[in-house]
Amino acid sequence: MAVPVYLLSVLQRKALVQGSTFLRDHSEAWLVWERGTRRSARARPTSDDEVARRHATAPPSPPEGEDPLCLQLRLEEDQPALVVGCAGGNHLLVNDPAGCSVHCSLQERGGRWYLVAFQGEVTLGGRTPGLAGAPPLESGEVLALGPLRLTYHDALGLHARLLAPGATPLPTRPPNPRPEPA
Repeated sequence: MAVPVYLLSVLQRKALVQGSTFLRDHSEAWLVWERGTRRSARARPTSDDEVARRHATAPPSPPEGEDPLCLQLRLEEDQPALVVGCAGGNHLLVNDPAGCSVHCSLQERGGRWYLVAFQGEVTLGGRTPGLAGAPPLESGEVLALGPLRLTYHDALGLHARLLAPGATPLPTRPPNPRPEPA
């Protein structure tokens, strides 16, 4: 199953227009793929074909000044966990040739999300997580997978972020110049 992906500005508009209906329609937890730096493709040797395939199938990291991507977390009934990494069979395929084929797995239990497995450079809230008795993810907590930054939000946390004063501004286009009257 593919993870539904939205631009933050699109969700922000929807939240402003729909009000409380937004929470009813978007009651799942979210990962927000934050703006940030990326490692060069030379950080881990791979074949040119593999690099080209990954770039063609995975969403790019949001460039500086662009909308963060919002990833809606949901599992199918027979799906035990959401797997994040560079391998083609993952639920969330990240375009990071320097990354692990499987960075981590997230699991929902009782309406809360947990980090249940990880490998490579993974931090949660700035600390290397332990798995034995791991607490649930908290809204606003940053999951770092190497250079990739994903901020976890429950539905209320994302809604608050979208409507907060000083929230990521909606992208604006420069006005179209009007033709001079002849």
